[in-house]
Amino acid sequence: QITYAGKPLGSGMRCFWKVRSWDRHGKASDWSPVAEWSMGLLKRSDWKGKWIADPELAAFPDKHAPEPAAMLRKTFRLRKAVARATVYATAAGVYDLQINGQSVANHILAPEWTNYEQRFQYQTSDVTALLTKGDNAIGARLAEGWYAGPIGGNQFPGRHHYGPYPMLLAQL
Repeated sequence: QITYAGKPLGSGMRCFWKVRSWDRHGKASDWSPVAEWSMGLLKRSDWKGKWIADPELAAFPDKHAPEPAAMLRKTFRLRKAVARATVYATAAGVYDLQINGQSVANHILAPEWTNYEQRFQYQTSDVTALLTKGDNAIGARLAEGWYAGPIGGNQFPGRHHYGPYPMLLAQL
């Protein structure tokens, strides 16, 4: 319960800490191993990625039948190995993100339900080990989820409660 008093924390900043404790006789423990976390994106302007959607879903937003998951994919080339890579991702709907055929995280139905009128939760993953020098690909399965699909129950009847079709926002 000690308030942080260090330098201001910024978007994407890597942060490190270690701790120790004292017993009732005032004897200090050894320091813990160094641990780390990284800050998320703190301002809307930190997002450089753009929302994307499957053009077919966008062209027919009034369908009443459930849509199959959209498959989105982008290839890119890295001229050299990367020292560190982080992906930030969210969806208007639910998504599963992969890089070079490997799941980015073990999220199920990310980004979980939220009131999309107020916020979009996003996930952050260190993907350094998934990238290689040369050709790479990032892909996502994207489905309606709670955003455009049925939420359930009598409180939220029908579909498209928050929007007409799912969208993905990802930044690597």
